[in-house]
Amino acid sequence: MKFNKVSQDYKKLNMVIREEMRCQKISQSNLAYRLNLGQSSISEKLAGKTEWTVWEMMNVFEILGITFDYRKESNDGINEL
Repeated sequence: MKFNKVSQDYKKLNMVIREEMRCQKISQSNLAYRLNLGQSSISEKLAGKTEWTVWEMMNVFEILGITFDYRKESNDGINEL
């Protein structure tokens, strides 16, 4: 899976994370354990009540196998570096 646009849109980001967790059958408590966080902390982050740190997000992406692309898409649809 590829997350193409890094943004502050946490609702969309959390939907991507939840969907990937569901597909891989990874529970909130399992993700919390792997991140060394409490399950309630993961719940609050996925609900948008608290924000992910960069460290947490990098690790969540690694655990779930989500990649992202830094390239910017130009007006003509061609990706620029």
